[in-house]
Amino acid sequence: MLPKREVLQRLIRANTSFILYGQKASGKTTLIHSLFKETNTNFIEINCTLANKKSNVLKLCNVELHKYLRSKGLKSEHSGSPANLDTWINEFKKIINEAPEAAHEALEDLYIFMDNIEEMSIS
Repeated sequence: MLPKREVLQRLIRANTSFILYGQKASGKTTLIHSLFKETNTNFIEINCTLANKKSNVLKLCNVELHKYLRSKGLKSEHSGSPANLDTWINEFKKIINEAPEAAHEALEDLYIFMDNIEEMSIS
């Protein structure tokens, strides 16, 4: 049987989505940060405690995505808050398609890390 840390590293390297669940203050965020660093994984972090409403999550995703793009030297026009998740995903796909070839790998392997999702109100 593989150690839990190695299983998570394999999931990250395989670009697989997963949910890490556990008690508050048990080290989940620290673990994910260290794993992303060890695996040289590009990620943006959305702290759902700050996005206390579902509509704010997309706004935070958009802001963090554009900050990430600028950090990679890519043209990034902030288009405000997307109307829904489909709009945000389509905007992200458009950015990838229009990016220089060299930037595709950094964008396609980007993880969106949503922390404290249990704190987000669904109303």
